[in-house]
Amino acid sequence: MKNTFFLFILAIFLMTGCKENPVQEYGSTLTNAVKQSQNVSIISEISNIKKAIREFSEEKGRLPQNIEEIENFMGRTIDKQNISYDPETGEVTKK
Repeated sequence: MKNTFFLFILAIFLMTGCKENPVQEYGSTLTNAVKQSQNVSIISEISNIKKAIREFSEEKGRLPQNIEEIENFMGRTIDKQNISYDPETGEVTKK
């Protein structure tokens, strides 16, 4: 009973406090939060890859030839759908 009452009050609050459709606004907020989280994750991954490239270069005296060589050096996979690597410059970027 308490949960039902709480949900009813929450629904009224959301309906009166929102300019748009509350469900639509909630969905937009969640979508934006997920996108921001993914972006932060990709930026963090790029930072880790750049560090691995520096360490690889110091250890081997050259840049990695491809992203697979970086993966082997790091010991884990890289999200190739969102990250690209230029072996000529050693540059790592978000796609």
